[in-house]
Amino acid sequence: MLAIDDSVFSKEQAHVLCIGVISRGLVKQPFIEKIVKFYVVRDGIDASDKIIERSSGANLILINGIALGGLNIVDIKKIYKKTKVPVVTVSKRLVKRNIVDAIYSTKNKAPHLRALKNAGELSEYKHLSFHCVGVKKGEVERLVDSFGGYPEPLRVAHLIATACVRGESYGKA
Repeated sequence: MLAIDDSVFSKEQAHVLCIGVISRGLVKQPFIEKIVKFYVVRDGIDASDKIIERSSGANLILINGIALGGLNIVDIKKIYKKTKVPVVTVSKRLVKRNIVDAIYSTKNKAPHLRALKNAGELSEYKHLSFHCVGVKKGEVERLVDSFGGYPEPLRVAHLIATACVRGESYGKA
């Protein structure tokens, strides 16, 4: 499993750090095999390609949210088509913000809108919202249940990304 989250960033930053945690083994006690880092352009269109480059060996790709580095929308359909690995975006908060309005405030709307359209239907389960491709909703729900909620590898990716930028990280993702 490859779990990816971006770091905190400011509007002045051109690039945003992302961390990937590659784990295997028991769902409740995943064994971390590898940590990868990469940068995406803030509000850019390169997140999907960066994920594809780092997905070797993964049997599932989990991403914290539909976007990395602001509005760098992840095209999960493109990732799945290129890698043949199921992709799931997970958010702790039910998506309330109208991301389409935010996309329309950008200069290059078309690729962002295409990536968002390719994400398909937003699903909700318990306290999470998710998009998925290559895996059925029921399987994602079972995955969430097996972790007892938010997937631990995503939490670890968040903690590492935050620590890399702020110097420390603690608690919740």
